[in-house]
Amino acid sequence: MTNRVKKWYSFLDRMMREKMHVGDKMKYIWKRFQTYPFISIMLVSINCILFLLCQFSDESFYLKGSLGVHSIVSEQEYARFIYAMFLHWNLEHLFNNMILLLFMGSMLEKAVGHIPYVFLYFASGIGGGVLSVMIKAMN
Repeated sequence: MTNRVKKWYSFLDRMMREKMHVGDKMKYIWKRFQTYPFISIMLVSINCILFLLCQFSDESFYLKGSLGVHSIVSEQEYARFIYAMFLHWNLEHLFNNMILLLFMGSMLEKAVGHIPYVFLYFASGIGGGVLSVMIKAMN
């Protein structure tokens, strides 16, 4: 059993034994919930699942998420910016990105909160995609 799981069990045990008011218990649980990086964990999980789907299927996922200038500009497929955020070329690419997302993302999520973190994640991903397409269009 990991140290984090032991802490969670001891927290639950304390909550059951202490004679706290129900409202105080809920405030304490809410405070713990606010600091848990569940958005980062969820994003890592989604990325890993999509990577496995891409590896065991044809190239249709990668073709749907490619940031080709023609398909975005002339065919107006702007959803490709979001698709591209979740696609990874190989295991090294996935591993490096997910390690950074898990550790740095968790710290950022604790600092700014869950909802602003989601907006920041998508704004960064879409902004990176737009910048990539702009660079491709200039070349």
